Amino acid sequence: MDKRRVTYNGLDCETDYGSEAYMIEFDISQADVLFSDQFLYGKYTVYFGLAAILLATLKNVWYRYSDMTYRRKVQNGSIEPGYFGSFIAVLTAFSRSIGYKPINMYVSKYLGLPATSGSFLFVFATTLYLALYSFVPHYWYRGCRGFGSPPLAVRTGVMAVALIPFIYILGGKTNMITLVTGISYEKLNVFHQFCGVACFVLSLIHIIPFIYQIYNEGGTSWLAHKFATFSYYSGIPPLIFIGILIFGSNSWVRKHCYEGFLHIHWLCGIGFFGTTVWHIHDANYEMWDYMWSALAFWMSQLMYRALVKTCFKPNALFLKPRPAQLRILDSQTFEVVVTNVADW
Repeated sequence: MDKRRVTYNGLDCETDYGSEAYMIEFDISQADVLFSDQFLYGKYTVYFGLAAILLATLKNVWYRYSDMTYRRKVQNGSIEPGYFGSFIAVLTAFSRSIGYKPINMYVSKYLGLPATSGSFLFVFATTLYLALYSFVPHYWYRGCRGFGSPPLAVRTGVMAVALIPFIYILGGKTNMITLVTGISYEKLNVFHQFCGVACFVLSLIHIIPFIYQIYNEGGTSWLAHKFATFSYYSGIPPLIFIGILIFGSNSWVRKHCYEGFLHIHWLCGIGFFGTTVWHIHDANYEMWDYMWSALAFWMSQLMYRALVKTCFKPNALFLKPRPAQLRILDSQTFEVVVTNVADW
């Protein structure tokens, strides 16, 4: 036997499918846990990210304002911070003493954790937030698979897609988050990797309830039948692509095979985006909003980097004359100095 008999309120989940009593239980299940409500969890995911960006932006604005007022006070010959300024300075120093404290190098390296305690605490808080929204709401499963998709699978799938805009924004060397927060791309890269891992884990959680409930009710034959349909098999390629992205971004791979990592990364990034669109093309319209926003940020960042950083600044790049010094060393050492590359 590759299955066992599954019943719910006296109904056989397999043989009673489509009966009048079965459809009554279907309506009750949908009323208890609305399918449309599961899409709210994608918004909750985005809200958390926006709140974190807002706090970092306010910090950046405050630091800039503090620097400006300090310079003005120095020019006026007075640098007394006042009671409020002293309180903020002490609070800032205390926060930095916690946030900048380094984590053990070997723990950070081999477990893939952030290098500082502040980044680690933020990653921990984000993980806890996503985990609670994934597992605390009930129910995880419906009484029978025919009553609708497992709520756990739907909400984690939506949360995974909601992370995609953050993945592509944080992956850009020129990105909007750096612009508003003042945090460099190098420091944000750890959160780019974390969002990728979180998306991968949520995608796995998204798949498992489908496999478990279908196998439990119909065995391997029913599982094979369901995975021959578009909604199921189309989800496999994006999972493979993001898996390659994560494991290919390992520090050992980047250190020893950086060129391979670089080319595989952008190819799989395009593949992941395209196959995700393919997978959700007939899903709720809100899922498309995440993909369109990810594409908009991704393309605008690439265009900004290509145009503003290169084409619109030719005098700072390939057309700028540069002084050069050439030293040719052999048995009779001598030096040739050229003041301008154009002289050659």
